[in-house]
Amino acid sequence: MSRVFSSESAGMSAFLKRTAAALIVAGVFSTGALALDSAPTNEFEQKLKAYDLESIAAARQYARAADMKGMMARVAPTLRQQVIAGAHAQNPNLSSAQIETFADAFVKSAFVDNAQAIEDASILMMMDIFDKDELVALGKFYSSPIGASIMSKMPKMMERVPTLLSSIVPRAIKDAQEKMKKNGIDVKI
Repeated sequence: MSRVFSSESAGMSAFLKRTAAALIVAGVFSTGALALDSAPTNEFEQKLKAYDLESIAAARQYARAADMKGMMARVAPTLRQQVIAGAHAQNPNLSSAQIETFADAFVKSAFVDNAQAIEDASILMMMDIFDKDELVALGKFYSSPIGASIMSKMPKMMERVPTLLSSIVPRAIKDAQEKMKKNGIDVKI
């Protein structure tokens, strides 16, 4: 028996959780950002032709040093818990087992099935943002013991983002809603 997850308005709590999850993902990829249109490998190889070989090598080395795939694996449990909490709030009629099955499917799709596409897209994005010298420096830094130590702590730092957001986002949303209401526009979140 399959049930469809509710697409109704999430309310403030679910909004915060989605926002936090999005920021966690963004933070995880702050070393290269996550492209929404992750390119398949053959398209990735075609796009690489626009860059010089030294920049490509530096971006790939940086991606390895930053351990993009490993970082995704380390943050996946936190995101899974966020998905579970949001799904429970949105779908009170579903069992915990059903919601956990959904969360597991999400984690597999996002972090296992698309791991290479995310790394490929990150490499392309890095080459769009950083020049060759910056990529070389980033790769060297994250290959160093201190850089590797910092990178290993990033998932713990990103786990704290929801707490930070919970103290800021509700007030910011209320302020924005009040501003819009003064202009005759009622925005519900």
